[in-house]
Amino acid sequence: MRRALLVCLLLATGAVAFAQGRPLVLIFQVRLASFSEVDPNLVVDVALANALREVGKVKPVVWSPDDPVVAEARRTGRLRDLPKNPNPGEVLRVAEVLNTRYVAIVSVTHVGGLLDGTVDLYRDGRKVWSDTANTAIVRDGEIDKESTVLSVAQTWASKMNIEPFRELVGTPDDITPGPPLVRLHPTQDAPSGAFELGMAALEAGRLVDAIVHLRDAVDSQPFDPVRRKALVEALRLAGHPYLAAEEGERAAEMMPNDAGLLSAAAAAWLAGGQVERAYNLVTRILARDEQNAPALCVLADLHVARLEFAAALEALDKALAVRADGETYFRRSQVHALNEDFPAAARDMSRAAEVGLSQEPPDRLRRYRQLASVLDQVFESLALRTRNLLREARATPGEASLSNRALLLVNSVRSFQTYLDQADVPDPHKRSHADRALAVNLLLQSALGIQRYVQDRSPETAADADLLQVEAMREHAVARQLFGTEVGR
Repeated sequence: MRRALLVCLLLATGAVAFAQGRPLVLIFQVRLASFSEVDPNLVVDVALANALREVGKVKPVVWSPDDPVVAEARRTGRLRDLPKNPNPGEVLRVAEVLNTRYVAIVSVTHVGGLLDGTVDLYRDGRKVWSDTANTAIVRDGEIDKESTVLSVAQTWASKMNIEPFRELVGTPDDITPGPPLVRLHPTQDAPSGAFELGMAALEAGRLVDAIVHLRDAVDSQPFDPVRRKALVEALRLAGHPYLAAEEGERAAEMMPNDAGLLSAAAAAWLAGGQVERAYNLVTRILARDEQNAPALCVLADLHVARLEFAAALEALDKALAVRADGETYFRRSQVHALNEDFPAAARDMSRAAEVGLSQEPPDRLRRYRQLASVLDQVFESLALRTRNLLREARATPGEASLSNRALLLVNSVRSFQTYLDQADVPDPHKRSHADRALAVNLLLQSALGIQRYVQDRSPETAADADLLQVEAMREHAVARQLFGTEVGR
């Protein structure tokens, strides 16, 4: 008992130390003097601090006597007062007193609907990153200050987390999803070309640009699920599963019957290792409606993550009984594939195409990237079976079951090849998919070689089968590497 208590104490102490060990970032906003009744400044420092807290890679300190870190420094005498209208050098000297490793000096002003925003980030007194903001959200000819501030803050926080803070580990606050980050104006037009620019950047693997443009697109049309899903996908691919999940949850709260949003949020929690968060999201919805098809689909995803394929298929069967749509058939086809029931997988894939699947670019990308993960897992399983069967055939040539097992392997790989050929491949992934197809074909030739070897016992046949299996694995590794390049990893 004493040992258990000691372990718990050490774990708790370690967790606190880890949270306290996050580097501090001092946020100072330059404010221009106003020579008219209209203040040109848009106050973004607090919004930026809140946006950075969502991921938790750094601990923000706002330039204010009310900030806890500043107040503690004044209480202990380390800092007398914050200088008024300081220059950058004075801000950096205060940062040294406060022991803040990072300093963000921001300025956001506007003239009418024209925005002029800059941010300079310093680390240990040296400028390491900077950015600008020049897109304001305008409604009825006037700037929407609140929405613009939140949009700028979210954009800068996302860029910081992806670029200068990319090596830091996030410890997000456990915050219940709240209202959207901007006020909702469903009739507002998107900033010129924001969605199109974001999708072009996403397809090209330029994830930082994609996130920036897609945030603008979402801010302008928050009830458009296509834009929401594209932003979630961009955040997830950029290596920010927590941001992606929170974005997906906010959208799912607004549009609870959209399967893609709910699935994207849960998938992002799973990608970040937060299985309980994903499970809590599902159970909260199923408690209200046990026949909620999107929630049942996410429950199936959770079972798949635990390799509980039978339970996953049961959940998907229930979802299809409620609503037989293409996305659910597509999802069930993947579970059948993971279970190596390729005829059933092919039937569901065909059924999904018949019922209808969204052809919006972000949906096609999302589906294929999910499928690619399944294809990789199945290929590696079949490749392992191929290698092991060849070794066994060489070691125990008289084994009676070898002939039947070789036939089963050939049929499995051939059925998998048929399933792979059914995939709807978006243009950005055609090259890597072609390499995947080549790898599967090489694996099939290896399996056929093993089948021949079981019959003729020729050492040359075994050597050829072994070489084909090695080449299949090499080609598959090339495909995975190329796929990573295509998605911007």
